[in-house]
Amino acid sequence: MHSGRNFTTFQTIKWTRYSILIFVIWSSIVVIAHEAFAFYWLMIPWLPVALIGTALAFYLGFKNNSSYDRLWEGRKIWGSIVNASRAWAMKVIDFPDYNEETKALLTKEFIYRHLAWLTSLRFALRTPRDWEHHDKENEKRRKEFYVPEYRKTEEEELKNYLPEKEINKLFETNNHTTYLIKLQSYNLKKLKTSGALDSFTYVDMASTLNELYDLQGQCERIKNYPLPRQYASASMVFVKIFLMLLPLGLVGEFEQVSHSFSWMVIPFSTLISWVFHTMELIGDYSENPFEGLANDVPISSLCLAIETDLKQMIGDSTFPEEYPISKKIHY
Repeated sequence: MHSGRNFTTFQTIKWTRYSILIFVIWSSIVVIAHEAFAFYWLMIPWLPVALIGTALAFYLGFKNNSSYDRLWEGRKIWGSIVNASRAWAMKVIDFPDYNEETKALLTKEFIYRHLAWLTSLRFALRTPRDWEHHDKENEKRRKEFYVPEYRKTEEEELKNYLPEKEINKLFETNNHTTYLIKLQSYNLKKLKTSGALDSFTYVDMASTLNELYDLQGQCERIKNYPLPRQYASASMVFVKIFLMLLPLGLVGEFEQVSHSFSWMVIPFSTLISWVFHTMELIGDYSENPFEGLANDVPISSLCLAIETDLKQMIGDSTFPEEYPISKKIHY
C-alpha cells in the first residue's frame, strides 16, 4: 500500500505511459487524415460523443465506488484481525490456571500457532487469481516492491512458528488456515477437560476463535469472488469506444475556431483520454485488495506488527525483521 502523501505526477504518468502513447498516436492519425488527406468524413458531431462521455462518467463513478468498497472492506477486516489477535493473546496469557512453567509453554504454543494462522492466511490471500493483474509489468512491480509472499514459500515461513510434525500434518489439508484454528480449538478443549479453564472462560476463548473464523471467511469472500465481470468488462469496452470516437468529434469543434486549430486536437484529445482511462484503471486496480500491488491492503506489514505486539506480550525478544521496503510502500 502506498502510504506517502500522494503519488507524484511522474509516478502517475509512468503508470499510464503506454496508454498515453496510444492516445497520441490515434489522435495524430485522425488529424493527419483530416488535414493532409482531406478525409472530412472522419468528422462526427460532438453531441453524441458528449452524451457517451457523460454516461461513461456516471458508469465509472459507480464502478470506482464499488471497487473502493471492496478495498475499504478489506482494510476494515484486517483492522478487526489486529484487534482479535491482541484479544486472543491477552486471553491465552491471563486465563489458563496452570503453574508458571506449564503456562509459559502453552502460552507460547497458542501464540505461535496464531502467528502461523496469520502466515497461512496472507499466503492464501496472495495466491494468484485469473481476474487479478499478473502481466509482466505487474510481476516486475511485485519484485520491486518486495512482496514477501512472492519471495519465500509458506513452508519456510511456518518453520518459524510450528514444529515440523505439525507442518507436515498441515500440508495434508486443503485449507491451512481452517485447520490451524481447528487445532487451536482442539487444544483449548483439552485445557477445559484438564480443569485449567472453567466453562465461562472456555466459551469466551472459543468465541474469539469463532471470530477469527468469521474474519477469515470475509477475507476469502473478497479474494475468491471478484467484482462481477459484467461490470468490470463493460466499463473497459465503453471507455475504448469513447476514446476512439473522441478525436473524431474534437476535429470539427476545433476547426470551427480556425482551420489551423485542428492540430490542437492531439494534446486535448490525449489529455481527456488519459483522464477517463486513468479513472478506469483506478477502479480496476482497487477491486482486488490482496493481490500484492501498491494499491492493496498491506497485510504483510500488518502481520509483522501483530507478531511484534504478541511477542512483546509474552516477553519473547525474537522480533521479526522489518522488510527492506520503501517508507512509502507497505505490503
